[in-house]
Amino acid sequence: MAAWCLGLLVALAYGEVLYGLPGMANYELVGAYEELVATLSNLAPLGLQDLPQRLILFSAWYVASRTLYSALEGRDCSCHEPVENLSQVPAALRTRICKLDAGAIETVSPFLFGDEAPDVDLLPPELWALIAKRAMYLGELTRTHRSLQTDPELESSMMSLAQLASSMPELGAAWMTGRPPRVVLPHCSSDDFHGAFWWEGVSSPSSELWLFELLGRLEESSRMVVALRPAPYYMLVEERCEVSAEIPLLHDPSRCLQDVGGWDVVTMIDDLQNITSVGSVQGRVPDSPGNDTFVLEYDEEGKVTSKKYGKVVLSPKMGGRVAMLPKTADLVVVSPQAGNCFDVADMIPPGGRGNAFLLVVPINPLYAPPTRVMPDYTRIRFELHFIAEDITDNHKLQRLLFLAHCSLQSAVDLLAPRYVLLFVDGARAIFAEQSVAHRYCTPVSGGESCAPLETLWRRGAACSPMTLHLMRAGAHVLEEAASLAESAWPCEDYKSLELPEVASHQIDKKIPSKRELYAEHLDFCAGLIPELEVRDPASWPHVPGRQHLLGNRGHCLIEEGFCECFPPWRGPACDQPDLPRVEGPPQGEGSGTIIVTMASMARLHELHFGLANWWENFNHRFDHPVLIFHQGLSPSQVANIRGASANRIWFANVDRFFVEPQLPLGPGRLLQTSLRKSYRLMCRFKATFVLDQAALQGFEWMLWLDSDSYFTGPVEVDLAEELAQNGAIFGFTHVGREDPPVIKNLFDAALLFEAAELGGSKDRPPAALSEDEGGVPNFLRAFEEGFSPPATNTYYERMLSINSPLDRGHVLPFGSPAWKGWVPLTDLMILQIPAFNNDALRRFTDWIDEWGGWWLYRWGDAAIRAVQVWLMLEAKECYEFSKLPYAHQHFCRCGHPDQNCTFLGRGAKIFRWSCES
Repeated sequence: MAAWCLGLLVALAYGEVLYGLPGMANYELVGAYEELVATLSNLAPLGLQDLPQRLILFSAWYVASRTLYSALEGRDCSCHEPVENLSQVPAALRTRICKLDAGAIETVSPFLFGDEAPDVDLLPPELWALIAKRAMYLGELTRTHRSLQTDPELESSMMSLAQLASSMPELGAAWMTGRPPRVVLPHCSSDDFHGAFWWEGVSSPSSELWLFELLGRLEESSRMVVALRPAPYYMLVEERCEVSAEIPLLHDPSRCLQDVGGWDVVTMIDDLQNITSVGSVQGRVPDSPGNDTFVLEYDEEGKVTSKKYGKVVLSPKMGGRVAMLPKTADLVVVSPQAGNCFDVADMIPPGGRGNAFLLVVPINPLYAPPTRVMPDYTRIRFELHFIAEDITDNHKLQRLLFLAHCSLQSAVDLLAPRYVLLFVDGARAIFAEQSVAHRYCTPVSGGESCAPLETLWRRGAACSPMTLHLMRAGAHVLEEAASLAESAWPCEDYKSLELPEVASHQIDKKIPSKRELYAEHLDFCAGLIPELEVRDPASWPHVPGRQHLLGNRGHCLIEEGFCECFPPWRGPACDQPDLPRVEGPPQGEGSGTIIVTMASMARLHELHFGLANWWENFNHRFDHPVLIFHQGLSPSQVANIRGASANRIWFANVDRFFVEPQLPLGPGRLLQTSLRKSYRLMCRFKATFVLDQAALQGFEWMLWLDSDSYFTGPVEVDLAEELAQNGAIFGFTHVGREDPPVIKNLFDAALLFEAAELGGSKDRPPAALSEDEGGVPNFLRAFEEGFSPPATNTYYERMLSINSPLDRGHVLPFGSPAWKGWVPLTDLMILQIPAFNNDALRRFTDWIDEWGGWWLYRWGDAAIRAVQVWLMLEAKECYEFSKLPYAHQHFCRCGHPDQNCTFLGRGAKIFRWSCES
């Protein structure tokens, strides 16, 4: 037997008691796992060198997570007989565990138990107790006897387990940071917790996991806590520091502070009538020998019979507020049985800093942002009081209770920007007052939260096993949890019960700037994302090793902190191909077409309309991938974009290309200031940097469509195939004319490029050479209608006749061809990527970019393309889709000669056209 195993048996024989043994209460395995983690790690990160400790935690996590997933899927570990339809199983049994996963135990046994594997048929509490005991003893032995780590059998089992651990996507960042792995639902992974607080996603049996760390970061602590608790006649179950066994989503963080002592716990009793004002001293008794705390005693009717050592604060429903306190409270906790987010807003009066630093606000975690729900808690609670007396099913009772609570979005609406959302813990949202929020995080744009609301909701609600306690009866809980962000049923349940909502005049008083979002004519589940299939986020967070893992299927922008997959790849490792659903030529690896566009934050409605139109009229025949450039879309915006059409969509963040130059280029002042700066940067990107994007490099053709462009009828042919059949490499639909101020000096800079290239580009005569001197006739040039041939001018000949070092190519541009200002408009353009990204064509765009006219004068990408193709392409290489049914802003063309374009008006910035016979 291995030395490490012998040492373990010796320790067991002598009966050393190193720790209290975490066990399983009421078959709640997740809580037991978190309790074991806290005991083993002391909630501190482990160094990379602490491999045995990490693997001990991994072993426990592997057994707990596999057991939980098996039970929830109705397999071997569940507490019911296998059935085809899980909806037939009572809700109370669907989250229960009656057996630990035998396969998981077999996997970790060589490491935890050596040659003596445990009996997998033991009852879960007995078997988990054995795993916990072994884990703790092995942890102590490997810490105090480092020589055990060199034992060959232990080392072999460690390496085998380490290989498994590093290959599991749900472990990921936790493995690198040394934090204990989280037990989250199977549709979530460590990527969801990138940048999160270490306790997010941890299902703890109490709030102590995060409570004391949050309070410890307050520099000026009053050691005062305010708790709004229910009157006795409304109380469903007494809330303690630990999770309630009857209703697992109920526990009271203020009780944890009351239990440890040393804190003033000021109590508000919901609906209590006999109230007095708070005194200058509250809670702890000065000069008392111990930590005596405020004690409130009352009878069954709610009448206070004893107020030992303090007084009671008026309930917020009676006008009470934390402003009545003599000093700012560190924490305000509202019980889900006493009030909802609207009551919290009543407790915290508007104004500046003061009264409360941290808030613990109950929410209904089933409502994903941006869903807005704000029930009238007082009226619902009164009705629930009578219903609850006849309900024996705690699952149903818990669901009814949380129907009285706000969505996360509504809680933020009420409290931001004065309070910043830190994180979500199951059915609670934790906020910090704006003046202290920087001690916890740097709030995201808008200052309302530490991360996008959708991200915080997903971490604390959608990924948490605790949310399963609110899932409806008659459903497969894992499938339902995985699609919760896109599900309509939580709102449908709410509406079907016709529950009373907060009156509109009350909302208007609290948040007048958002009154329209809660208008009476709107559904109160406003903003719900309709049933979407969200297979991937726009990007994945960068963690060490991911760049190597992606290979050439994606890339990581390490400084920006994210990684992106290239079409056709998806998934955290960009190893899941999403291939076309129609037969056709291959895509990627130097062939195929990719559709690209730009998402403007203020014009996403245009993009939704365009994507649906492109698919219906064109792309459903070819299924080209769509790449959307953006500057930081939120998860909900990404979901809405994906759900707008059946296109296969990828995203590329190009915000790094939209940086204003430190100083204006050119003569020192910005001309054409009426044209916004962001538009200038977009023109530059579209003319130059777009071809540098790594996601395009595997494709031959780029089809650019502006977000407000669309087809007015069916497009039967593949535009790239039509272009190739005509021997062209650049295509457009119609022409327009640029105003002289926005093309100032552009043509001169282009002619100077020819001079710099010493006699022309692409091995052709310079543009300034007249036809009778051997120059290319204008009719053979691409886009010849936009330019006039050079006038007869012998000035350059006279320059060359003198003793001058000038080459003929340097002088020829001054033969002065003329540009009429016409351009091939690029709201729809298609070009051959390899051709435009190589040789003279690419050197030209780099040259033009260097002159800075895009910033100084707003040179547009269409104007740059016009000059580029006229200088360097032959007429046959430039193709106009003159019969394409297409519309963009003031331009419209129908696909049938018997049809005419009818302007329907401009709705939401989109020019609406219709083709009618």
